[in-house]
Amino acid sequence: EVDPAARERPSLVPLLKVTSALSNRPNMARVLKQAAYAVTRLFEASRIALLWPEGIESKRLTALIIKPSEQQLVLPLPLTELVIKENQAVLWPYALSDLEFAKGQRTLKQESRPTMAVPLKAQGNVLGLLYVESQKRAYTEKDLNFLSFLSNNIGSALVNAELVFQLDHRLAAEEVRQESVGNFVGEDPQIRALLATAGQIALTDARILLTGEVGTGKEVLAGRIHATSQRKQGPFMAVNCASFLPGQIESALFGQEAGVIGEEDSPGLLEQADGGTVFLQNVDHLSLSVQVELLRVIEEKVIYRVGATRPRPVSTRFISSTSVDLDPLIAEGEFRDDLFQRLSEVSLDMPPLREIKDDIIVLARHFLSQASRTRGQAPPQLDPVAAGCLRAYPWPGNVGELKNLISQLAMFATRDRIVLDDLPLDIRLAGEVFQTPEGERIPDTLMEAEKILARRALVRANGSIVRAAEILGLGEDQLDKVIQRYAISLIQDQDLQLTA
Repeated sequence: EVDPAARERPSLVPLLKVTSALSNRPNMARVLKQAAYAVTRLFEASRIALLWPEGIESKRLTALIIKPSEQQLVLPLPLTELVIKENQAVLWPYALSDLEFAKGQRTLKQESRPTMAVPLKAQGNVLGLLYVESQKRAYTEKDLNFLSFLSNNIGSALVNAELVFQLDHRLAAEEVRQESVGNFVGEDPQIRALLATAGQIALTDARILLTGEVGTGKEVLAGRIHATSQRKQGPFMAVNCASFLPGQIESALFGQEAGVIGEEDSPGLLEQADGGTVFLQNVDHLSLSVQVELLRVIEEKVIYRVGATRPRPVSTRFISSTSVDLDPLIAEGEFRDDLFQRLSEVSLDMPPLREIKDDIIVLARHFLSQASRTRGQAPPQLDPVAAGCLRAYPWPGNVGELKNLISQLAMFATRDRIVLDDLPLDIRLAGEVFQTPEGERIPDTLMEAEKILARRALVRANGSIVRAAEILGLGEDQLDKVIQRYAISLIQDQDLQLTA
């Protein structure tokens, strides 16, 4: 026979576990899991409910724990009112069983067994309710007092978990903001002047048009402007206007009213960005009808969802970008001049990478550090010869092309240095590696050798670029660039038969 005194002594193992879970930087899932474990073990509970009210005066409760989860739990309303409203720990004489519906009415059955319900409190405030019942034992006042003690710890832990979650969320948002600020790096005088101007404009609510070639970092600069503006606590919504099919961008930007396509209201990006910044990338792809609606948003500060007649106020800052000259589009009537004037209160032109060569190495080292940090590794060093090739290459894809290359180099790096052999052929050939220490150009022997090797491989492959590339250990696109670079004319080789 079990010693009654032994039954009254709580098990130290579950108590220590729940105490550890509640004290060591708690998160919500861990608190709830350990709370359910402790209550089950300490009180031989067959059913548990942890309820969180929407408000102290509300009868609507949200269940964070129901155990067993497949069962429906019904609590007596007088019991919940005593706990939530009167802040009382209660021993209740019966439990409710929810029976099936009969003739359209639900029948509740009372089962005579004591249950316990205690308030969840933290700093004197009632947060919710913890309910326990057991089919193995009858609860006593000692059980109720111990459950009340445990519930205070659980309530405090839930509050702390929520505070930790909010703090982590704010820290993550700040890290994103700092990353947006720090990602746009450069030491070239053009970049320094650009950042200084952007910093001044960020403090205003002026609409900005960013121009420049593809890959020059327009979205990164837009994010930096938002992160240093008075709207930095609001959302930053970036939308690529070129990525939508005709007719799709209206609902994406402005949202749609219930019943137009779906059964529910669907807010658009402009509505979601209320209080923040919208970055319209490739704004030149907007249709004239969307341009009209966008103009109304700017002038009236309201949006109309697709299919709606009621305006919705919005407060949004606009930053736009384009990689093409808008003047010809305006002259041809494809882009509204009044919209252009409103979007370009301030225009900033992004220089191509080939015009800021000194920043190529600065950016390369920044991207190496960034890519290596995500893998928890030390960034490899950049060999001076390889750096010279990077600096000499014209970078038609600008910063975007450089970042993609550096990410690949960091991913597949097997040494602590990025050397010449790690670079693609076209970048190696563009470099200063073909100069003598005296600064003179190395004779064209190496160039001629590459040309001869390419032609011989094509001869062996009977003109098949695919097979010739395999012979040389190159990609097809690399061999094609060599053929174009040296203007290799296959038809001049009488012994060369083209097969592909």
